[in-house]
Amino acid sequence: MRQKPNISLTNWRKQNNVPSNKLLRLKVTEYIENKNWYTNTHQAIKEHFPSDSHLFSSLLACTSQRNSLKVNVSLALLSYEYIKNGSDPLTIDYGIASPSIKGNIKRVLGGSLPSGNKIKPFTLALLGDLSQIVIDSWMVKLFNLKRTTPNKTDIKHMSTIITMLSEEFNLKPSEIQSILWVYAKRELNETNNKDYEDYSFFLNEQNKK
Repeated sequence: MRQKPNISLTNWRKQNNVPSNKLLRLKVTEYIENKNWYTNTHQAIKEHFPSDSHLFSSLLACTSQRNSLKVNVSLALLSYEYIKNGSDPLTIDYGIASPSIKGNIKRVLGGSLPSGNKIKPFTLALLGDLSQIVIDSWMVKLFNLKRTTPNKTDIKHMSTIITMLSEEFNLKPSEIQSILWVYAKRELNETNNKDYEDYSFFLNEQNKK
């Protein structure tokens, strides 16, 4: 349903049957051990790519689009390998979102940040900016929105609620977002895409091979 851009938070919550603050607080408390999702990832990237942490963080964000975490990491590593070997990462098939992913990798190769309502803040969060709020399809599901892509009003109000929770729990916005994201992946997930661990888990697994 197309919504007026100036719809109030209260009306937006009613129209979309958004979960109550009480439930969201309960889930933040229940899943609070996942608050370091971005911090763990940021530290792991710096450990594995000490001189290329910015590049790899950007590639990881780019290749996250419409891919599972495991596939996401594999594609980021492959594109990184291509770049370091002087090959063209734009020749790689990145899956269903390949055109968008290639467009963002092209931006990265040109020295810019990736773009997009999800991908740009995701890149910044991976780079250690915990003030970012990343809104992806799982956050859309968390807030009970009956659409695959959030509109500007959705993003505004979801961000408002996440910021409110971050202030209540004395956490950073990205920490609250990652906590709720894990809750969505664990409890609201009817797909085969069950991975929810932060990227340090997958990078360490790759390092063992």
